[in-house]
Amino acid sequence: ESNEEQQLMVFPNPVKDMVSIEGMNVAEIEVYNVLGAKVKSFTNTNRINVEDMPKGVYLLRIADSEGNFFLEKIIKE
Repeated sequence: ESNEEQQLMVFPNPVKDMVSIEGMNVAEIEVYNVLGAKVKSFTNTNRINVEDMPKGVYLLRIADSEGNFFLEKIIKE
């Protein structure tokens, strides 16, 4: 039995402008603020620009091409 865990990397964190996601085939990224409101969404990219977002904590909901979802917290400086 193999238990292959995907090595999802979201960096840099904290971030000033660009966030990179490695370790998966990204289909969609949704960015949520601490109140749970969606503030941005991106499709088919492993790099997202958060330069115009206010400083704070955000949650990335990352979907891969197979429909799996991953949640990652980022801090915007």
